[in-house]
Formats: sequence, C-alpha cells, structure tokens
Amino acid sequence: MRFNTNVLRLVSCLYIIGVLSYTPTVLYLPALTFSQVTGFGVYTITIIVSLICVVYTCIGGFKAVIWTDALQFAVMIGSMLAVVIIGIISAGGFSMVWKEAINGQRLDIFDFSFDPTLRDSFWSTFIGNFFFLISITSANQSSMQKYLALSDFKKVKNCMIIHFTGIVIIKLITAATGIVAYANYAHCDPFLSNKITKPDQLMPYFVMDTTRNLPGLPGLYIAGIFCAALSTLSTSLNTTSACIYQDIILPFLSRDITEECRTKILKVIVVVLGTVSVLLVIVIEQVGGIFAFSTLIQGISGGPLLGILLLGILFPIATTKGALIGGATGLTFSTWIIAGNLWYKSQGLLRYEEKPASVENCTTSTDSNLKLIEFDKNDVFILYRISFWYYCAISTIMVIISGIIASWFTKKDNVTINSDLLSPVMHRFLTKVEHSDDCVYYDLEKANVLVNSKGSDKITVR
Repeated sequence: MRFNTNVLRLVSCLYIIGVLSYTPTVLYLPALTFSQVTGFGVYTITIIVSLICVVYTCIGGFKAVIWTDALQFAVMIGSMLAVVIIGIISAGGFSMVWKEAINGQRLDIFDFSFDPTLRDSFWSTFIGNFFFLISITSANQSSMQKYLALSDFKKVKNCMIIHFTGIVIIKLITAATGIVAYANYAHCDPFLSNKITKPDQLMPYFVMDTTRNLPGLPGLYIAGIFCAALSTLSTSLNTTSACIYQDIILPFLSRDITEECRTKILKVIVVVLGTVSVLLVIVIEQVGGIFAFSTLIQGISGGPLLGILLLGILFPIATTKGALIGGATGLTFSTWIIAGNLWYKSQGLLRYEEKPASVENCTTSTDSNLKLIEFDKNDVFILYRISFWYYCAISTIMVIISGIIASWFTKKDNVTINSDLLSPVMHRFLTKVEHSDDCVYYDLEKANVLVNSKGSDKITVR
C-alpha cells in the first residue's frame, strides 16, 4: 500500500462520517414530499422507507443494489423530465420560461466575481462542482466498489465516463426544473405568500399545483423522488457496512470466521446504520436549505478523502505520518469553519444575498415572511462567510499542504516508492524507482486489490 493501515482506518472513518451525515438528508427529502402530498408524518414515512431499503439490501446484497439502482435511475430521470415538460407548458411555453428567468436574474451564471463570500458566482459553482465530481467519482467507496467489480481497466474507464455523464445530466435536469418552477411563480412566490413554510417544499408544491388535473403524474414524481432516495441509501448502506466490517471489525475477529457469521455481522451493521440514519433525520429537519447543507457535508468528508488520495498519488514525498496529520488537519479545519457557518446561520446573523422574488399577483397575506432582519455580515468572521461551494476544495488543499509539510519533517532517507502506486504523470520526477517485494503484480488490468491476511502491509493485485 502507499500508506499503512492507520491511514486506511482514517479514510474509512472519514467515509463513515460522510455517509452518516448525508443519508439523513436522503431520507428526509422524499419523506417531506410525501408528507406534503398525503398528510402522513415525516418520521413515519422515514421509518418505512428506511425499513424497505434495509430489507432488500440485507437480502439481495450487492447485486440487488446494482439492479435496483439501474431501475430507479430510469424512473427518476423519467419523472424529472415529465415535471420539466409539464412545467414549461404550464408557464406558457419555452419562450416564456426563458423570458421570466432572464428578468428574474435566474440565468446570471457568468458572474466572474472573485469574492469568495458570494453564494453563487461562476467561480464558486465551477470550483465547487469540479472538486465534487472528482471526489464522488474517484475518492468515494461506493464508486470504488463498483469499479472493483469490473473485469478489466477498460470497463472501469467506461464506467467512470458513464458515471460522470449521469451526474452532469441529473444536474442539468434539476437546474432546468428549478428555472421552470420559478417561471411559474415569478409573480407570486409560494414561500413569501405563505403557501409553503419551507423553501424545500417548493418542488412538491409546484408538482401538485401544475399536475392536479393530470392523474398519475404526481404519483410518478413521488416515485422518482423515492427512487432517488432508495438508490442512494441502498448504495450507502451496502458500501458502508462492507467498509466497517473490513477495516474496523475484521482485524479483531478470528481468522476461522465462517461465511454465515460474516453475513450476519454485515446485516446487523446495515440495520444499525439504517436506524442511526432515521434518528439523525430529527437533526436534518432543523436545517434550512437541504442542498446547501448536503454540499457543506461533502466538505467535511469528501474533501479530506480527496486530499489524502491526491497526496498519495501525486507527491512521492508523502509519508504515512504526513497523510495522517494532513487528513486530521483537513477534517478539523473543515469541521471548524462549517460548524461556525451553521451556527451563525441558526442565529440569523449570516444570510447570503438572495435573488429577487415577487408577490405582486398574490391574493394571500404576505406580511409574515416579508419582514427583513437587519444585520452586518462583516461582523461574522470571513471564513464562516465563504460560500459552501468552496468547502470541499478548501479541505482538499488543506490536507495536501499540511500533509506535505508533515511529510517533510517525518521523511526517512533512502526510502523507495513503487512507481505503480503513483500517478503516471509523476514518474518523470522520480530520481530513483525500485519495485520492492511488498507489491506483487500479476495483471495490472484487473484492479482487484487484496490485503495480505498475514497482517503485513503487502498488497497483491491479481
């Protein structure tokens, strides 16, 4: 391995933290949608969804997750496209949607300001999405699990291309959905007119309002939301349970453990993770703006994970102690600034500038939501005011810088590094490369990495 098992456990803990922080939002959103449509309690729906997902993940395992993900993705895309089309028709056509979006400043995407405190500028969204996509496709356990299930490296590359393309398609469709929803309510904002109590309720309200005369479409939308939730949740439960078992529990178990016992342990872990996710929904419900919150969470776990990966494959000087110190520093720093950001938001002392919204055509009272809170954002420390888009990038860079510095002071002389553990772009900068006996390679096309069971740090790729 590039680093030892201590770094492996740190990375596993970072991934587990990220999953436990993110899965409650995945559970909360469909529960909120279904609750608004049917009147059922959010917690009741959350428990039911989690139970369904836990059951088929435990019974079907990895294959069940793959097949259900594929089916759920198709339903999700179909429902989103249907909502966009119906919304365009309801708004008066594509030209009207475009006109309202322009007039409402919803297409001002080329704001090249370098002010890091702006919530959405060109640079913040570009940098944020760039680091997010790299993190989710290259430094994420759920992605790596699928890559390792493939038979050769060519299929891995094709899978990454499909994965990246799918993410881009979903982002474009969701952006289009938001623009269409705005065009329908450009002159009577549902939140300001008290028709909804939370901004996160806008899409369910929009769907029910525009499709109330079209039987079946509200159900299709709800099905799409639940498919997205179940797909994400099942993948997270499957990969996280494997991660906990392999990296944390297995070293303490007997080598003679049976397959039946192993399966039971994995199922118990899945049940525990599902239960914890349900309990954490209570916390998520108190957070305003689920999208921003989920992006913040990516900065806590995804940033340090990506930082450790880049530190290992791009910097030959990096040592195990450097990776540990860098990872811990990045996690601590990102947690600090994100906690400060959330605290000031909860106190009403930090609010990002919002796009204009109108209530000129509303017939209901709007007084309660039109009251403005006076505050001076300059009273808030600048790191807490930085746009949430930058947090993943900041934590990644923090890990690399602190890791390099720590590695410089902890490096040992005459240490050779196997070149296959470094990115090919770095090979030209190596002054001495030796293939040690710690790594044996039979077929580099197969990325099936097995840790030697004898307790050493040797790796066999076969």
